[in-house]
Formats: sequence, structure tokens, C-alpha cells
Amino acid sequence: MFEIRINGITYLMKSLLLFMLSLDIYFDVWADGAGSQEVEQHLEMGNKLLAAGQLADALSHYHAAVVIVLLQMEILARMQRANVLLKQGKLQEAEEDYSEVICPWDPEFREIRAECYIAQGEFFKAIGDIRPTTKLRNDNTKGFYKLSLLHYDIGDADESLK
Repeated sequence: MFEIRINGITYLMKSLLLFMLSLDIYFDVWADGAGSQEVEQHLEMGNKLLAAGQLADALSHYHAAVVIVLLQMEILARMQRANVLLKQGKLQEAEEDYSEVICPWDPEFREIRAECYIAQGEFFKAIGDIRPTTKLRNDNTKGFYKLSLLHYDIGDADESLK
């Protein structure tokens, strides 16, 4: 495994800790914010429909609220499990859980994960995370530049010029 020691702590561990902290902050905000508001909206709409006697429609809104809450709980549980696995030094298992909770189309987290891959020397995985960010953001000059550097680093000079 590729690692660089800085003041007794590996660069890889610092990268993973930064990644873990970023995810933890993101999901704290998500669980307290948008996800909870969406649940409240479904419950409110379900109550209105129930009062109006539209049982099937009310049921569908209650079902949607349950699905959102269960998804939130699964994500938070996976985050906590990944945090413990990381503290135990089980990096591969932690990375699997972190990968499961990352929104696949969130460019910010793909970039953070790419940095972790770069620290591990996993340049192909980093390229796989950075490439979609160049399409997900309107002007991702930094993403194109990083992609170019990674291709150059792996010896693919032709691809680095595209």
C-alpha cells in the first residue's frame, strides 16, 4: 500500500479521516434538513388526504415517509459502522461502506474519494471518480486538469491531452 508519513500519521489515514469527517457533516445536515422536511411534507399530505377520505392516496404518502426514514437510518448506520471499521484499521471494509452511502452523482464526494484513492496510489479508481465530475459541473476546469494530471502520471500522455 502506498503511504507517506507526515508527523507520525500516514497521509492515507489523514485523507480517510478528512473523507469520514466530510461525510459525517454532510449526513448530519441531510438528516436534519432536507430528508426530515420531506418526511414531514409526506406526513402532512397523508393527514390531509386521510381527513378527506382518500385512503389510498394517504397510504401512498405514509409509505413514502416510511421509506425515507428507513433510508436515513440505513445511511446513518452504515456511516457509523464505516467510522468504527476505519478506527479499527479495516480500511477496505470502511471504504466499501463509505462507497455505499455516497450519492453516486455527488461531485463533491467523488472528488473527496478520488483524493483518498490518489493517496492510496489507486490512480485508475481516482480517474473513475473524477471523470463524471467533469460532466456533473458546468465549468469543472479543476476536474479536467486533475484528470489530465492523473492520466499523465499513469503514462497515458495521449489521454492527458484530451
